[in-house]
Amino acid sequence: MTTPEQLVFKGVPGSPYSRNAPALLANAQALQAGKEQMETIIDGKPWTQPAFPYQAKCLKWINDEYRSLASVHRQAIDAILADTGCETLINRRIP
Repeated sequence: MTTPEQLVFKGVPGSPYSRNAPALLANAQALQAGKEQMETIIDGKPWTQPAFPYQAKCLKWINDEYRSLASVHRQAIDAILADTGCETLINRRIP
């Protein structure tokens, strides 16, 4: 499994996209592991903050909405998100 620290974000360094995706993913992983703090690397620097259940809900909602799309629309979203770093937010292993 890829950790948030191993992800390479090809978007503009310092952009919200390069910050939000690894934070959302690290937050979800921390909550799943029962941790109170999440830790990741953002813009090449360590980032730690309390894990927030609401952020995990946001990540779930993103995936719920993605999965509710017709295949043709998911393909369009995939093309838009490709190489931005945001594509990592989509969990394709969830049925």
